[in-house]
Amino acid sequence: MFALGVVLMLIGTMLVAAGAIGLARVRRLRSGCRLAMTGVIVRRLRNTRDGTWNLVVRYLIRGVPYTIVSKGWDQTVRFRPGQTVTVVCDPSRPHTARLDVDRPSYVGPMLKIGAGAPLLAIGVELSTIALL
Repeated sequence: MFALGVVLMLIGTMLVAAGAIGLARVRRLRSGCRLAMTGVIVRRLRNTRDGTWNLVVRYLIRGVPYTIVSKGWDQTVRFRPGQTVTVVCDPSRPHTARLDVDRPSYVGPMLKIGAGAPLLAIGVELSTIALL
């Protein structure tokens, strides 16, 4: 019983820690992107390993051109070359821009915390009961 409690505590702790790190990352990425501008899709790149598409987007900040490559999109990508998209970035670090539609989500980290917290609590309870 004690060993099962320890295993559940370890799994729960890892999930909660991964979720907390993910939440901090999402908050940092979302809070730093205060400048929004229009970018133009230059081309789509096919990733032969997983079949997704990456978008190459060109945008200007204070007259200086920058280019980014978006995250992978599935087969139903709705963006085409020549189309305009919204690009967001931290004004002090324009090279770290991303597409607004690539916005990081809180869902993944929250699911990790939601799955890990009960496991951690159950593991603590089982370990405590086994020691009594």
